[in-house]
Amino acid sequence: TTLVHQLEATVRLRGGSLITGHCGEGEVQAPFAAWADVLAGIARTRAVERRDWYELPQLVPSLRAEGAALQMRGNKYALFEEVVAYLREAATQRPLVLLFDDAQWADPGTWELLEHVVPALDDERLLLAITVRSDAPAATLQRVRRLGHNARVHEIRLERLTRDETRQWLAA
Repeated sequence: TTLVHQLEATVRLRGGSLITGHCGEGEVQAPFAAWADVLAGIARTRAVERRDWYELPQLVPSLRAEGAALQMRGNKYALFEEVVAYLREAATQRPLVLLFDDAQWADPGTWELLEHVVPALDDERLLLAITVRSDAPAATLQRVRRLGHNARVHEIRLERLTRDETRQWLAA
């Protein structure tokens, strides 16, 4: 997480945004919670023009057009396609780094949407960073492996720093 946040200054220098979706530890989580954080963060950048979204307001109520009635289709695949469209449009306006932090605690919906988004996006100015602890549950590690089947997905394994390595890093 700290390493990814080190990118923030570079991303801003290039006119972009680093937006974090937090995956909270706990038995009960709101579906797509990390995605709601990410989409709300993108909305705050005003990178996407206001328009009628049918499914996205389920996750981020502020994305409902003013005066528009709630017209959800209730189809998760329609939601997934709107997320892809939203990300594409946002990434045309500015480079984006989307951090899904502590994904070992992500809800199943968050993982399903990640598995849909990764192959759907091609040449957008978008970097998805997913942090997962090495002691994550087997189901999480299996999802990480599935994402890894995509040629554009790269895994960087980092071990915990030793006390001396931490001291050196802080000194630097």
